[in-house]
Amino acid sequence: MNVVCYGNPPDELFLDACRKIQEACPGLGLEVCWSPDLFTARLKRRWRGIAAVMLYIAEQRVCAELLAVRPLLCDLPIVILLNDQDPEILRFAHELRPRVISYTWWRSQDIGSVLARYVDKYRQKGGLRTVAAGMPAAVINGNGDQRAADSERSAVQR
Repeated sequence: MNVVCYGNPPDELFLDACRKIQEACPGLGLEVCWSPDLFTARLKRRWRGIAAVMLYIAEQRVCAELLAVRPLLCDLPIVILLNDQDPEILRFAHELRPRVISYTWWRSQDIGSVLARYVDKYRQKGGLRTVAAGMPAAVINGNGDQRAADSERSAVQR
C-alpha cells in the first residue's frame, strides 16, 4: 500500500472522505487502519512500503493515541484531515509537523493530488518497486542510507 490512513472512530465523514479520495485518485492505494494497535503494527513493519500517512482527527482522545506513535511518524509525510476547526485539535495537529492540514469539506481531488505527489516521490526513490520474492527492491532505512538497507536485505536473503 502507498498511503496508510488512520481514523478512529471510523465515522461517516472519514469513510466518505477516503472513498472520495480513492475515486478521485485510484492509483493511491489507500490502506485504512481503524484501531491504534493496528495502526502501530502497520507502522512498525520491517518493509513498510508507506509513501505517506493520512490522519483523521475528530476527537481529543485521538490526539492522545497519536502521541504514542509520534516517533514512528517522524520520517513520513503526514497529511491531517480534520472535520472542524477545534483550536485544541488544531494545535495538536501542528505538533505532528504535517505537510498539509486539510478539512473534510475540501475537494477530494485536491487532497488526493497532495497524496499522489508523495506517492510519486516515494516511487522515484524506488521505495515501492518489488522483486519476485515480494521484498522491496530498494528500501531506504530510517537514516536514508541505501547501503545499509541493501546489506540488511541481503543478510535476510541468505
